Amino acid sequence: MAGRLPVVPPSVTLSGIRYARYAIAANLTDQQLNVQEVNADATQSVSGVTAPFPGWIVGISVDLSEGATAGQLTAGLTINGTEQPDTTQTITTETSKTATFPAASYNIPFAAGDVLGAEITSDDSWDGTSSDIVVTAWVIFNLAGL
Repeated sequence: MAGRLPVVPPSVTLSGIRYARYAIAANLTDQQLNVQEVNADATQSVSGVTAPFPGWIVGISVDLSEGATAGQLTAGLTINGTEQPDTTQTITTETSKTATFPAASYNIPFAAGDVLGAEITSDDSWDGTSSDIVVTAWVIFNLAGL
């Protein structure tokens, strides 16, 4: 149509991918979080999202429904089931924690087809067992070539 510019997608886009768990038990080790969870009896068994494009992990947000008074919880992002150590966040009594990874370095790349996920570990003294968790992976997808 004359006079209209074509819609051109940007070469990169920022997206948030959420993972959740209902009631964080004590003494968990590398427990994969589900893409969506309603409650312990209605679990979705999908624990990762397949990346449709290559890109980079650039941030993480960890949110809990309530804080603990004792113990420690770690949350980190995974690529193909392997936790990326630069993303790991340690939580004690907080109800939220965020971190960003410098965009200039893009040091946590992933490929199209990689499965992106999140996992948690809690120690045996973690008493936030009625707390629910949402971990958000902030990623930049490279859309060049579309």
